[in-house]
Amino acid sequence: MNNKEISADLAKLLKETPKLEEVTKELNENPIDFDNDPDFVADYLKATFINDVIGAMKDKDISKTALADKLGKSKQYVGRIINETTNYTIETISAIACALEQEVVLTLKDRKTKPVLQEEIVYDEEQKEVNVIPFKLPQEDKFSQGFCTGYLFSKTLNQWS
Repeated sequence: MNNKEISADLAKLLKETPKLEEVTKELNENPIDFDNDPDFVADYLKATFINDVIGAMKDKDISKTALADKLGKSKQYVGRIINETTNYTIETISAIACALEQEVVLTLKDRKTKPVLQEEIVYDEEQKEVNVIPFKLPQEDKFSQGFCTGYLFSKTLNQWS
């Protein structure tokens, strides 16, 4: 096969894959309400927790091995948690927090007053890149943001990759 030929499977995949412009238009016309998607919210909470764990480990200069020792678990177990390849319970979260001398804060807040995630994804044809126009927040609530703001864009792109 020369460089100009591609396999039939790849050709089919490329033909079936929507163009970025189509996906961008669809997202702008029918935004996904990530705040009401339990799987997305769970993924966001896990990512936030793991980010906090990694930050605490760095701040306290604690290795995976040292954390595993404090937990009475294996280094591999800690690795699975940090790599988000395992589910964990409130008890596991509490044990990790205690081992890292951290406080766990778990609260429910009414988000009726929060705006729906309102960023616009724009494909710049000339630059061949995707640009994200930030949230447009109501004037009366300047400091409020959608629940999952820091995680939104990478998760959105991963849905199509």
